[in-house]
Amino acid sequence: MALPSIARELGVSSSDSIWIVNAFQLVIMMTILPFASMGERWGYKQVYLRGVIVFTIGSLFCALSHNLSLLVISRVFQGFGAAMIMSVNTSLIKLIYPKRRLGEGGWAQCDRSGHSIGSGTYFGRRYIVCRFLALVVRHQCPCWCSYLFYGA
Repeated sequence: MALPSIARELGVSSSDSIWIVNAFQLVIMMTILPFASMGERWGYKQVYLRGVIVFTIGSLFCALSHNLSLLVISRVFQGFGAAMIMSVNTSLIKLIYPKRRLGEGGWAQCDRSGHSIGSGTYFGRRYIVCRFLALVVRHQCPCWCSYLFYGA
């Protein structure tokens, strides 16, 4: 539902607008395993926090982009952050859930991901980006401030 309205808003054809989705997905698929390896080497927390920062900056650029090229580049940037977050999330399930409940942890993550994907296609780009930025400010900024002042 959102892609045709985004194409109309930007004044591009529907065949060109598919790159908004493809750029994001290609970057995630290319970089999720290297970021998982980085998480094991340098620590999951570092990769996750940097991923949230990169994804947030990419979301801000998506909201501010006024043409297809800028939006696709912003989605690539956003894809790097999403790959960092997703690679760590899967690894953290092994650490959080006991072995006998790993399946529940995996299904919980799939459930949250499905809701996120579904809401993005239903509500549209600017609404979802603005809601995401509001959530980051409300929930993540206190964590980042305490991390900066008190350390890891």
